[in-house]
Amino acid sequence: KGIDVAVEATRRARAEGAAVELSLYGEPDATNPKAFSRETLEGWSRQPGITWRGRTSDAAAVWRAHHVCCLPSRGGEGLPRTLLEGASCGRAILTSDVPGCRALVRDGSEGILVPPGDVEAFARAMVSLADDRERVERLGVAARERVLRGFTERHVIDKVATLYRELAAQ
Repeated sequence: KGIDVAVEATRRARAEGAAVELSLYGEPDATNPKAFSRETLEGWSRQPGITWRGRTSDAAAVWRAHHVCCLPSRGGEGLPRTLLEGASCGRAILTSDVPGCRALVRDGSEGILVPPGDVEAFARAMVSLADDRERVERLGVAARERVLRGFTERHVIDKVATLYRELAAQ
């Protein structure tokens, strides 16, 4: 998902003096050859401002403890659940400008979109957000409102049902 981009962007943002911290959640996927190893995650966690926290089942607690949802996606997926969870909890979003992420986040409205894989752009966005708490709050409020207006489970069920009706009518 681009965790390496987030790690390097965090290093750069901190080198510029930004008070940013990155928490990584989840476990390595042994069945995925592209997944980062436990050793890599542990190594990153030894760096200042970066903590690998492992698996969690309490997403609400995660978002209460953080200000921004950062997902540097490389694309190739639908709308990431992580973004929906973060936005639902009123967190500003920092993510890649790829179709799945762009479906929820409008640049400058609910968060910041940056080119996929662009470490420097992610670092600049981190610095920008770290320097402007009011903006982070405003983006988070807008993200939650966007989820409530069009991305709840009920909205998705209704859209799928409409699609099935349209397909059946053809």
